[in-house]
This record gives sequence, structure tokens and C-alpha cells, in this order.
Amino acid sequence: MIKTQGLCHVYQPGSPFEKHAIEDISLHIQKGEFVGIIGHTGSGKSTLIQHFNALEMPTSGKVYVDGVDTSAPKADLRLIRRKVGLVFQYPEHQFMEETVRKDIAFGPSNLRLSQRDIEECVLEAAAMVGLRPELLDKSPFDLSGGEKRRAAIAGVLAMRPGVLVLDEPTAGLDPAGRDELLTRIKEMHENGLTVVLVSHSMEDIAKTAQRIIVLNEGRIAMDGSTAYVFSHADELGAMGLSVPQVSVVMALLRKQGVSIPDAVYTVDQAKRVIIGLYNKAHKE
Repeated sequence: MIKTQGLCHVYQPGSPFEKHAIEDISLHIQKGEFVGIIGHTGSGKSTLIQHFNALEMPTSGKVYVDGVDTSAPKADLRLIRRKVGLVFQYPEHQFMEETVRKDIAFGPSNLRLSQRDIEECVLEAAAMVGLRPELLDKSPFDLSGGEKRRAAIAGVLAMRPGVLVLDEPTAGLDPAGRDELLTRIKEMHENGLTVVLVSHSMEDIAKTAQRIIVLNEGRIAMDGSTAYVFSHADELGAMGLSVPQVSVVMALLRKQGVSIPDAVYTVDQAKRVIIGLYNKAHKE
């Protein structure tokens, strides 16, 4: 779905404020993947994902979406942005209509669909994110934080993209709201959507991502399965990153001589391992 080759982006080139945000990024995100992107503040995460739907253009290098070079003179940027939907960290920055219904309908309305088809897109997208029907005729600014986040995602989903890119979607949400939103995102992935999730929360990434790309100082420092990346706690720590708290607990148990597999980085995995050890001990 998305491929970059030697991607670099420089802000304000040639000025005293020149900043190299990302350098020599080459990656390939395939259809159906759930990819997590992590890195410390300023590592280039947001700049990178804004290239995925051509909101930013390469200073050098290439970005391809379904084989189309986004910086080609005749590239259809509207089509690219339909294929790759981007949800920003602050959902209120995406709202532009007086009701939630109209806001979700904004994208489909620009596709010259019939009113019936537009309404179908709105209701389908709202249902996917768990947005209650009675909220659709409210102002998006009257919603709670979690509801705003779901409405912003619904506005992107109404365009029926093949890839959903989310920048810190659970930031500021309470634990219940965070878990509900992550569950919805996982369900969308299970139904065929390719998902790219940017997050500072290692727990969120551990619960959802199949693959993790680690950025450090604008470059890819690590790229592999979730188990592989979280097994490199020392390297992540040197970059100012952590592993999920449950991984820390499991590592301490290993040091005490408890037989714990390396690839344990979620609470559910830890629960299964500990119950297995308990049952084994009582059988003996």
C-alpha cells in the first residue's frame, strides 16, 4: 500500500532555521498490516505519516501509494488522500461543520455522491467507531474527548480509505475511553483495514500492533515484529523509550529464575503464562 525510498524532509531549507526532520527513510507497509510507529518527541513521526497521504512532499526521495508516486506532476492527490486517511492528534483541528453528521458527510459530499449514498457512508462510519446516532445532530465541539476522537475517525472512514493513519488517537482519554477506542481500531483492522498507529504509549502499541517501526533522530532505528522490538529494552532505553510495564515485571521474574518466555509484552500474555506456571506447579 505505502512505500518510501530514501525519503528526506527538510523544513525551511537554506535558512538559519533549517531542520532535517526525517532522513533516508525506506519502508514498505503492506495491505492488511497493523503497524505501530514509536519514537521520542521530535523523532520525525508526525512528519513521516504526513507524507503517507501527500500532506507533506519529499525534499528528496520518493513516496508511493498503491504504486503511484505522490510527487509526480500528474499524481491525483485527492485520490491518494481518499486511499490513505489521516486522523490528527487533536480532533478539533479537523472539524469544520456545525453538526457531527455534516462533518462526517463532508468528504463523501465532495465525491458527488447521491444524498442517500452520503447518508449511508455517514451511518456506516459512525457505527464503525461506536458513535451513538443521537450524537450525530450535535455540534462536534459539544462532544466529550472520546466522542470527538471517534467523530474525527468517522469523518475519515466515511471516505472508505484502504489505510487509516492515526496520530496519538488515545492521548488525553481516560482508561475506559482508551480501551474502547483501541478495541474499535482493532476491529476495523480485523475487517480488512490497513492501520498505522503513532503513539507514545507502549501499552497501546503492545495491545494492537503486529509490527513496530522505531524512529530516532529522523531515521529508522528498528523495524520488526512487536515481540522483536520489545525484546530490545536496552536499545529502546538508550533512545529514551521504554517497553510496556508488564515486560519490565516479566524481566524481573526471569532474573529471579522464573521460566518466562521472552515474547511477553501484554497483560493477557502475562496472565496466560502465570496461570500456566501455577497449574504446572500444582500438578507436580
